[in-house]
Amino acid sequence: MSGQGRFTASTYREPARCVRSIGPLVLDMTVTSVQATQTAGAIVSTLDDLATFERALVGGTLLPPAQQAELKTTVPTGTTGAAYGLGLMRIDTACGRTAWYHSGAVPGYYSFHPTSDDGAKQVVEANNENHLIQGTPGQSHTQEAALNAFCAL
Repeated sequence: MSGQGRFTASTYREPARCVRSIGPLVLDMTVTSVQATQTAGAIVSTLDDLATFERALVGGTLLPPAQQAELKTTVPTGTTGAAYGLGLMRIDTACGRTAWYHSGAVPGYYSFHPTSDDGAKQVVEANNENHLIQGTPGQSHTQEAALNAFCAL
């Protein structure tokens, strides 16, 4: 499993563990502090909470209309079908639907949550892995699966 992350189940009394193997080394990412990434690790939440927040943010029930318009005013990223707003990415999916998202990554964990423009359709997925290497097969494959699931909604 060289270079791959592994999630180990635990009892309710013990924290879940995220372990990464790099050659002969085994790194326990559970003991890292996500706060080392400053604001990227400032909120510890559940996937349900993340989904609720993202639906409200993207769907327009969190911000006043003028701020919502600014949030979704985008600039090109250089990637076909993608643009960046104020903290949100817009992607044109293969099925023709627009999705808004902001992936999240701190050592040991990665999340991706495409949400429809009105917040009504959404897929939330999370990986246990060391994200410090961007574009890993785990991230790419689960992101593709999430977009396929989003298109199937």
